[in-house]
Amino acid sequence: MSNKASNISSLDLAMVSGTVYIQDCVWNQLSKLYTLDLATGKARFIGELITEVYDIAFGDSQLYGIDREGGTTQLVKIDI
Repeated sequence: MSNKASNISSLDLAMVSGTVYIQDCVWNQLSKLYTLDLATGKARFIGELITEVYDIAFGDSQLYGIDREGGTTQLVKIDI
C-alpha cells in the first residue's frame, strides 16, 4: 500500500475460502479494499469503498463493514 503507516488510522482483514481481504482507513478518505497474497505478502488493489469503513468481517460468504459517521454507526454490505 502506498500510504505511510502514520496516516492509516485503521487496517483490518477478513478471510473466506482461502482469500484474505484487507482494507485501509485513512481519516476523512474513502477506504480501499485489497486482497493479500500470503505467499508473497503483496496486496492487490480491488477498489475504493463508497464510505470510510473502520472494520470488516465475513458473515457466511458476505463481506460487511462498519461505517461510523458522527454519532451514527451502521453495518454496510460490501460486494466483492
